Amino acid sequence: MLILIVRWAYYLFFTLSIINAQTILPTSINEDIYFYKTNSPYLVNNTVTINEGSTVQFEKGCTILFDNAQTFHVLGILILSGTSNDSIYLSSSTQNTYWGPIVSDNGTLVFSYNVISSVKKIISSNHGIIKINNSKIKTIAGSDGDDGISIHYADTLKILNSELEGAPTGGKIDGIDADGVSYSLISGNIIKNWPDDGIDIGTGSQNIYIINNTISNNDCGISIGENSNVYVENNVIYDNAIGIQSHNGSISICNQNTLVGNHYSLQPYHGSDANTGGTINIINSIMSSALYLDYNDQINSVVDIAYCLSDTDILIGVGNIYSDPLFCSAEQFDYTLSQNSPCVGAGENGVNLGAFGVGCETAIIETDKNLVPIKFVLGQNFPNPFNLTTTLRYELPEDGIVNITIYDMMGRIVKTLVNGSHTAGYKTIQWYATNDSNELVPTGLYLYTIKIGRIMETKKMVLLK
Repeated sequence: MLILIVRWAYYLFFTLSIINAQTILPTSINEDIYFYKTNSPYLVNNTVTINEGSTVQFEKGCTILFDNAQTFHVLGILILSGTSNDSIYLSSSTQNTYWGPIVSDNGTLVFSYNVISSVKKIISSNHGIIKINNSKIKTIAGSDGDDGISIHYADTLKILNSELEGAPTGGKIDGIDADGVSYSLISGNIIKNWPDDGIDIGTGSQNIYIINNTISNNDCGISIGENSNVYVENNVIYDNAIGIQSHNGSISICNQNTLVGNHYSLQPYHGSDANTGGTINIINSIMSSALYLDYNDQINSVVDIAYCLSDTDILIGVGNIYSDPLFCSAEQFDYTLSQNSPCVGAGENGVNLGAFGVGCETAIIETDKNLVPIKFVLGQNFPNPFNLTTTLRYELPEDGIVNITIYDMMGRIVKTLVNGSHTAGYKTIQWYATNDSNELVPTGLYLYTIKIGRIMETKKMVLLK
């Protein structure tokens, strides 16, 4: 009976609180409640506290608007679960103002398919669990310390398949700042334009996996400090002042990364501070076009480089190469390897160096007159493996017919992505892990064929969920 009275009171509150077609959220929530799209947009005109033991969930397609500097304070659970076709939108209620951050104290935050804007600082969390996936977040310029996602002593931190974009004119701001985290997976993201670190891991964080991200145009792409241990694999890190930094006793294990156009590819210490050395073990990776050097070190720094390629410095270590990596199209940020790249098969146990495999080959295509050999990108997808979304890239040397079809391992057609005439040039198309009926497909191995004229190539990709 009491529960029915409480639910009736909430219903009455919302019925009386719809002003200018905005449903005003209460300042304190003490029970489980589900907010429906039919009452959207929702307005936060005072900070909304979700108390311990309460779960608050918003239906897909909801819009949540915040008055200036208002936010959620989460002691319980907040779930914002949109879909690829029906995201949840969080923004300011008026132009030229900002809101946030969402504050969590031992709470749980679950964000899926969110679009977040007009915010300086997105999340500030102490302890608890944070899961973000398939979301797009863009911040406006903040002051020093307005880190985009600031996490302290969380049990679990997952940020997957999302885009985090900062404002390079802001203060000393990180995209992701995580201290004392017990477990973290940061994978499949695009992280760019942060005036300090794209990803900053510190204060004894353990079991941290940074995999399959594209990190660009930050002061430092990945910074690891204060006795943390981090595994860094298959990332593309380009156009930062520093690619990977490890300092103050931290250990970074780096495998099959591609670092291009950074001022320094690696920095095993912190800034200009003395005696701040860390350890970087890097293998099967590419360091290309560093503006200054691949790395400097201090007396207490440890750098171990093996089976890596540089076109800037002669690297000391087993299996290292000094050569041009022969990317397919670096000027278009395509860092896949040409067929004759020295990176092909040059890694430990014969793996390719860097985050990508071979992407461009010599092929025979038929013209009106005769058969002419032309080098072009038959195609590749990134990331691979991937979670739900991957981008296929290909290049046509001239106008022609293109077919791209995805198959399961039984040879059955899953989806036809492209089939028709296309003009010459560099092309991209995304596959969001659905079949021709727009149903999600199961986790597993898939094949895709790219047919350009009479030339066809089959490649593999792995879907993770």
